[in-house]
Amino acid sequence: MELEVEKMYQQHIRSRPIAEQLQLMALISKQFLQPQPLDVTKLQHMYQQVKQGSDKIAIICQRWQIIELALIDTELNGSIKIMADFSPTTQWSLFDHIDMQDELQAILGDEVELVTRQGIEHSPYYLPRQTILNSAQVIYALS
Repeated sequence: MELEVEKMYQQHIRSRPIAEQLQLMALISKQFLQPQPLDVTKLQHMYQQVKQGSDKIAIICQRWQIIELALIDTELNGSIKIMADFSPTTQWSLFDHIDMQDELQAILGDEVELVTRQGIEHSPYYLPRQTILNSAQVIYALS
């Protein structure tokens, strides 16, 4: 996706006035950030994997202080997006997020992209943000 945006920028936008460049880049960003419906077969497969790995998912969530974990009904780059809501006292590094993502990938057997609820809530794009938050399917909640 980043290569596509860069290619478009180099070919069509770079030579235009800066104000026009900014407007065009905003339009391109919105186009690439629009959530697309998840393939139903892939979603069913994911739910089966979640069901089979629920004990392992619970252990990961407890270790990383995740209070809620949800599948998100969006597919931007072919990976399954999982939204994590962390305990307010946690402060994980980027490397920690990568480790969490790798652990979830190992359990679910598919490419996973881990996003934070806070990141989605602070997104400047209202429609994708609302669609994502409204479609979240909780697979773990701290009891």
